[in-house]
Amino acid sequence: MKFVIEKTVLLKGISKIQGITNRKTDFPITASVLIRTRGMNVSVYATDLETGFEGIYPADIEIEGQVAVLSKKLFEIVKDFPSDFIQFELVDEKMLKITASDNVTKAEYHILCKAPEDFTILTDIDELVLYEVDALILKDMIEKTIITGIPNDEDRAHLIGLYLEIQEGDQNIIRMVGTDGHRMIKIDRQYEVSTNIPMEGSVILSKKGMTDLVKLIESGGQLEIGFREDNFIAKKDEEILVSRLLEGDFPDPNEIIPNDLETHLKLSKQTFSSLLKRMLILTDERSRAVVFNLYNDRLEVTATNPEIGDSNEEIPIEFDGTPFEVAFNPKFFIDSLNEIKSDIIIIKIVDAANPCIMFGEDDPNFISVIMPMTV
Repeated sequence: MKFVIEKTVLLKGISKIQGITNRKTDFPITASVLIRTRGMNVSVYATDLETGFEGIYPADIEIEGQVAVLSKKLFEIVKDFPSDFIQFELVDEKMLKITASDNVTKAEYHILCKAPEDFTILTDIDELVLYEVDALILKDMIEKTIITGIPNDEDRAHLIGLYLEIQEGDQNIIRMVGTDGHRMIKIDRQYEVSTNIPMEGSVILSKKGMTDLVKLIESGGQLEIGFREDNFIAKKDEEILVSRLLEGDFPDPNEIIPNDLETHLKLSKQTFSSLLKRMLILTDERSRAVVFNLYNDRLEVTATNPEIGDSNEEIPIEFDGTPFEVAFNPKFFIDSLNEIKSDIIIIKIVDAANPCIMFGEDDPNFISVIMPMTV
């Protein structure tokens, strides 16, 4: 194998796979990138056996072939390589030689190769029908729901996955939901496609796979998506991501988010967010809870840390319920407030035993559900 490729073009591809190849698995080959010629292009492929990414980029091919090398080391070499065009050559079937193609720049690297046949290819989708959606809409939904984090709990799909449901009708709706057991984020967005996306019921997407998808669609435009057995497929231009769907039960958001909860309070997003950030100053991982005292005309917030000190503030609110006291993790509110665009926040809350529901006055389709804490 021997080819020349533009540095910025190759860097575009191998930078997107670093999240995949740096994950710990039981298979050493997943730390490598598979490079292979495909016609007049070069394919860059990586997989952690749950997610696969392939990018196909133009190159000057002299000798066809394929090779696998450590992804992180290749990325570090290419990122700071002193020439705009790089030549790759397989030497003696065991070493990848990397040099400048201009015969002027004196730079030469050698990387030991891995066995390319050890790769499991997930991105062969030639027979699959895909459907277009707006990439930025999907990116925004992923970023808003994935703030619930990626806990190390492989046995509970609803914690390591994002619930996806597509509702077809007069208005096509994409619904995405994320949870970590202490909070839930639900977001609905309208989408337009020329043909309805065939999907029965709902699926659970991998949060890890969706973090990789965000890198693929960061520039916006149209994204093609589809489903194949237990896989979610996304394609943008000449880059493809395949992520395995998760199996398991995801809590029904309709059961967790009641529609008939009328008791609520209204307050300024900026005022509330600034208050909570100040409350965080005197909290730590062991004493994260802050106490909310709700009155009809004001909200009193208190943080107490036996090892540091305490703080107390009040802000005016409009609350139409019975006054009571409840404790929350303020970081959960702050995470959601960072994603809400409205200036006014609505919080529906009834007592200290049930979760509160928060959304922006101008965007009721982004809902954050936060469970109270016991102190």
